[in-house]
Amino acid sequence: MKISVSIVDYGKGTLVKKNIHLLSKQTVAQNIDLVVVDNSENEENYLLYGDIQTYESCFRSFSLVRPQKNIGYTLATNISIDLSSDYCFLINPDIEIEDPTLLQNCIKHLAEDEMVGLVSVKHIDNMGVTENIARKFPSLKAQVFKRLPYFKNKPIVREYISGSSNDSSNILEAEWVQSSFWGLRTDVWTKLTGLDNRFFLFMNEPDFCKRLKGLNLKVHYLGHLTVNTDGIRCSAGGVMSLFKSKTVRIHVVDAIKYYLKSYK
Repeated sequence: MKISVSIVDYGKGTLVKKNIHLLSKQTVAQNIDLVVVDNSENEENYLLYGDIQTYESCFRSFSLVRPQKNIGYTLATNISIDLSSDYCFLINPDIEIEDPTLLQNCIKHLAEDEMVGLVSVKHIDNMGVTENIARKFPSLKAQVFKRLPYFKNKPIVREYISGSSNDSSNILEAEWVQSSFWGLRTDVWTKLTGLDNRFFLFMNEPDFCKRLKGLNLKVHYLGHLTVNTDGIRCSAGGVMSLFKSKTVRIHVVDAIKYYLKSYK
């Protein structure tokens, strides 16, 4: 069994090293082909990887890729997945996997039900709060309203953000889940040709999950399995963040692309 694991980094080298250390403790570590893509365009961040090769013997293979420029999350993820693998995982830099059997249990769930195309797990932030990573498909209205203070706690926004019972310890079917932790069979990834390269960073998750459902496959949220995370959302912010944050502006551009694609 071959397992392809992709980690795309942007300025979080210290967290990636901790992530890799914990990955090396997984029961299936020797089956993992791990690729880390450093998109940071930052020499200091890259130097943090100086001793990372010490983990090379922990995995089936290990590669550190450093593009000449930030090629975006989407392209970086697509080039880092080994299409000859049996299973693939997308893992964010800040994810901490304390349970050494977590990847094995995700694979077991995927293997037992061929109608499940993708799995994710419960995310607990550093304050002990469960993150809302399982959501309903976005609507243009909800995405606009969530950046307006008055509407932040209104039903239309709450329903979009809390589309599934993220606090549940059960196995739930979700419309889409954040790609901070994804597990899937690589044949499914290949059928969908990976993430859509028209998106630079955002909106890939609902787009991919929508295409997944087009194959009559399900997205499962495994509430009995957990990972830890720093809880920082790079797209957070209100209307004023459009003028202050490049990341939020990228989110808006990718959202426009998503809705143009959806309404074709």
